[in-house]
Amino acid sequence: MWDAVSREAAVRTATLHGERLLVVEDEPLIAMDLQATFEREGARVVLARTMPEAMRYADSGALSAGVLDFRVGSNDADPVCEALIRRDVPFIFFTGLSAALPKRWAAMPIVSTPAPPEIIIGALKFVLAPEAREIVVRAQRDGDESRKFAQLEQAISEGE
Repeated sequence: MWDAVSREAAVRTATLHGERLLVVEDEPLIAMDLQATFEREGARVVLARTMPEAMRYADSGALSAGVLDFRVGSNDADPVCEALIRRDVPFIFFTGLSAALPKRWAAMPIVSTPAPPEIIIGALKFVLAPEAREIVVRAQRDGDESRKFAQLEQAISEGE
């Protein structure tokens, strides 16, 4: 069992240093801000501003995690999510459309825009912490919506 103390310690000691992050964001200022924020934390950032770019990166290379805007241009991020799921890469949504996400993604970690950098960094550290990463990846793969909610709710509540 992963108790609150263990979870907090894992997230507090987690680092983005050396992690390779896929950032999918079509708004140039937001994209540059996210890239600079993650690079200051020591991460390597692969930035995609279009869906074809995002798919190329999601299907190739080693990625630690993804930070996805759900709507990129006129497309949604479903194909990128699916590609990351196939590779067991955890992701979070950083989007202004959190209320409009399809039910399928409702249990995924979501940071609503705008948000301060420490919130986004904290969400990433959460999905990258070894104990949470496994739960998040399993929940992303699982087709049972109620099970997704239960898994993530349990992980989050144990950490509070």
